[in-house]
Amino acid sequence: MKKLFIIACFLVLSAIAYGQDTVQNADGSTTITTTMISTKAGRLDTNLVAYDEQGKALRYYQYTKLLNSGQYTMSFEGPQTDKPVMHIKKLSVDEQNKMFNMIRESITSKSPGLKEGSPFDTKPLESIVPVNQLNGKVLLLLFWYANCPPCTEDFASINKILKQVHNPEDITILAITTDNEDIAAAKLKEKPVLYAKLISGARDITNAYKPEGFPAYVVVDKAGITRLGIIGSSPITMQLVGTAVRAALTQ
Repeated sequence: MKKLFIIACFLVLSAIAYGQDTVQNADGSTTITTTMISTKAGRLDTNLVAYDEQGKALRYYQYTKLLNSGQYTMSFEGPQTDKPVMHIKKLSVDEQNKMFNMIRESITSKSPGLKEGSPFDTKPLESIVPVNQLNGKVLLLLFWYANCPPCTEDFASINKILKQVHNPEDITILAITTDNEDIAAAKLKEKPVLYAKLISGARDITNAYKPEGFPAYVVVDKAGITRLGIIGSSPITMQLVGTAVRAALTQ
């Protein structure tokens, strides 16, 4: 029982430290559940500070950068109120490896349409995307929406990955959103994604693949097999996307 309790505490703490997901509510508002700074309402509060091991106060973007390195974790002192006292601590190599494996498992999509190792069904896309841009191509699908900070903040990292692609003609990037075209196009003008084809108003496509949250990333190889299907933003998300894209392009 004690072992199970310790494991449960470790899982909860790790989830608080790393997971980040967004949900569009029926009233049009956005709820962001974040592993790093989750409050009672589950909303992102970028005004919160965290303290490093020397007691120095770090602002949101400072400790987020550390957490996103995968080398740090977050802990809480006392009750988790709307303004918790947060401490950031560097992990040992062994702890980093355990954290990587745990995060990898937690962000892997359980949706049948995004299941890794399974044939990817392109039919929901074929009425919008020419078949010659789907068959025999590496596919990178980004499920996102404009009012999702974790989604759009990842675009710069996606671009870094794509700038390293020497054969962009072999990859099709689809930015899939339920937002209308005006909203989505305006956001992509502000924060563009290299080579991306925007698919807006894509509720039917989103419902077909059923990502459990946003952002969601899918990489399909040239043989049509899903090599990556992950949900949310985490310290290892871009690493996994980059590895999957490079492996699929060199297949």
